[in-house]
Amino acid sequence: MSKVLVIGENCIDVFVYGFSERKSPEGDGPVFVPKREVFNDGMAYNSANNLSSQGVDVDIISNTEEITKTRYVDADTNKLFLRVDEGDKVERYNVENLPDNIGEYDAILISDYNKGFLTEEDIQHISQKNDLVIVDTKKKLGEWCKDITFIKLNRREYKNNLQPILYHEWLKDKLIITLDKDGVIHQEVRYPAETEEPLDICGAGDTFIASFTRKFIETKDVSQSIVHANHAAGQVIQKRGVTVYTE
Repeated sequence: MSKVLVIGENCIDVFVYGFSERKSPEGDGPVFVPKREVFNDGMAYNSANNLSSQGVDVDIISNTEEITKTRYVDADTNKLFLRVDEGDKVERYNVENLPDNIGEYDAILISDYNKGFLTEEDIQHISQKNDLVIVDTKKKLGEWCKDITFIKLNRREYKNNLQPILYHEWLKDKLIITLDKDGVIHQEVRYPAETEEPLDICGAGDTFIASFTRKFIETKDVSQSIVHANHAAGQVIQKRGVTVYTE
């Protein structure tokens, strides 16, 4: 069984399902009537859960402070009315506390939501401790990425990093760019998306990076791993809320 260490911020994803049939007389917002709530592990915990659901043994290092993302969603259409984020900043992790056997893991998956748990220097330090380090980050890319094996960016993150990507040619080989309905690009090869009509994209990026990590450990083949991750993400976006992929 493969063993992966996941490092990064976690949260609680709360989905409040209900309905709205009128606008508030006090303003232009809807009057929302809640009917039920669903709670899910989010962010790094979601990545860890997706690894576990695919047969990977997972250890996790994450924040102890509570981050909550509460979404108010139409129960019939799954349309999002509002998202409320609470506890958005956490204490920095002391990388001196990394496990002594960090180099023995089959991979390190860093789920960096840029909420204070890891700095650029921390990620650089971690990426020098293992041969396979895969990072999903909201940070601006730069020299600190040199020892990372793969970096996943979504469309917006990629656009925000065009300047450092052009400046650091070596970054291009590391990038896996997810483009929603337009698929995934790695080293100028485009992999088509499995579906163009998602029901709910929440947590799909966590599923993708976890599934890529699991498959790459097994095959050491980037193309096979992207295809598998695309399939896994395509499955979870057909379900409501944050869910995990199981084969």
